[in-house]
Amino acid sequence: MDSAIDWAREFGLGAAVVRNSTHNGAISYYSVQAARHGMMGVAATACAPHVAPHGGTRGLHGTNPISYAFPHEADDPVAFDLSTGHSHAKIKDHADREGSLPPGRVLDAEGTPTTDAAKLKNGWLLPVGGHVGFGLGLLVDALTAGLSNSPIGRQVPLAHDTAGPYYGSFFAMAISPHAFGGSRTFEMRLSHLVAQIESNPPQDPDKPVRWPGQRSWEVRRHRQDHGIPIQDLQWQNLVSKLTIHGVPIP
Repeated sequence: MDSAIDWAREFGLGAAVVRNSTHNGAISYYSVQAARHGMMGVAATACAPHVAPHGGTRGLHGTNPISYAFPHEADDPVAFDLSTGHSHAKIKDHADREGSLPPGRVLDAEGTPTTDAAKLKNGWLLPVGGHVGFGLGLLVDALTAGLSNSPIGRQVPLAHDTAGPYYGSFFAMAISPHAFGGSRTFEMRLSHLVAQIESNPPQDPDKPVRWPGQRSWEVRRHRQDHGIPIQDLQWQNLVSKLTIHGVPIP
């Protein structure tokens, strides 16, 4: 993304791809990089095929998250971050709490919908929003594996089937408004848009309409001051794994 930002300063648009990568963490981290330089940022990543296509019965591609971010006059960029396939981590957290999987998000190994938590490990995830998540997941495949000439879809091994690289791929793009309608007008237009979001009458008076990323920035500041909460079961699992690997626990 740093390279994409440099090129966008010179040419108006900059993009870069990475191949043979592993997990890159929160995808919005990279789109926000561009936003903090007054640009619009887009980032996406693809990895092991744990997500079945809409209407399918076996994994085709990764959870394939995609993110965009852009600046506005407030301190925090507007930042949208979407996993096009349902999150394994969130589903597992639900299973740990409730003892079952949330409906409509997982197929078993044979491709049958299931809520049995024991079948998550060898099952398949479903795309978010059905055909919508599937369509966006394919866009991520094209931007990442397609542009980087990397293994795509089921050519990528499942994470537990390889001891080496995941053969993942990554896409980053920065767009400089200076090369279009101008940086100042870009920020002004988007500030107007954000203001319209914030002033939109909410369905629930106690839940104001928020722009993407607004709540996350508030939570981030609170956790920087007060720490990050963790559920008892998550803590116990973490301590157990640290102990297995001989990591000392304070």
